[in-house]
Amino acid sequence: MATANGRDVFEAAFFIREDGSIDYRGTTREYLTMHLGKIPSGTVAIFHTHPNQGVAELSRADKKVADDNGLVIYAITNRGLFQYSHPRGEVLLRPDMEWEKACQ
Repeated sequence: MATANGRDVFEAAFFIREDGSIDYRGTTREYLTMHLGKIPSGTVAIFHTHPNQGVAELSRADKKVADDNGLVIYAITNRGLFQYSHPRGEVLLRPDMEWEKACQ
């Protein structure tokens, strides 16, 4: 909702912690980017949106955050759900809007 389902030009993010809790970061209202700030302790994954008019895949900056912090990072877009972790690399987990459907 914070990004109008990708129609807005902003990104929104949340962190998943090892205890299963979610730390919602919201949006910094920066054009086609988002600075995450301090990553909470115990974070194991970062999920964030990419605007529909932007690049769907994870950016070099996204991958650097994952590498520097030993985390998995995801980008949720209208063109798919992308995942990156080192050394696995980037993977398209679910194409298009298929990420909205339950896994089989």
